[in-house]
Order: sequence, then C-alpha cells, then structure tokens
Amino acid sequence: MTKRRTHNRRTEDKKWSLMPSWMDKVMSVCKWVLYVMPILCISIAMWLEPLAVSQSYVITAVWCLSLLKLIDVLDK
Repeated sequence: MTKRRTHNRRTEDKKWSLMPSWMDKVMSVCKWVLYVMPILCISIAMWLEPLAVSQSYVITAVWCLSLLKLIDVLDK
C-alpha cells in the first residue's frame, strides 16, 4: 500500500519575497509625501489667490489626492 504524503512547503520558501526589504520603507516615505503635498499646495494657493498660478497648485493637490486614492485601491 502506498502511504499518503502531504507535501508542505519548506519554511525557507515561505520567507522569500520578490520585493526588496528597502522598498517598503521607500513606499511609506512616498505615501507620507503624497499625504502632506495637498495640504502644502492648498496653503500656497490660498496665499496666491489673485494670481493665475494658484490654479496650478490646486491642480497639483487634486492630482496628489487622486494618486493616494489609486494607491489605496491597488493595495486592497
């Protein structure tokens, strides 16, 4: 009679990752910058309110917020 074997992965195989360890730290810094950038852009745009340059700061803030939403959707 043949014995039934269970083929489990070795514990060393489970520890391998395709992403380097420093990538998590870099991504957390990038996310932090994306969270802070809209606040800074809107603050500058409020000081430059009468100028046409303030629109570019508002567009930059909206762009950063849309990137954050895209990152949140892709992480799930």
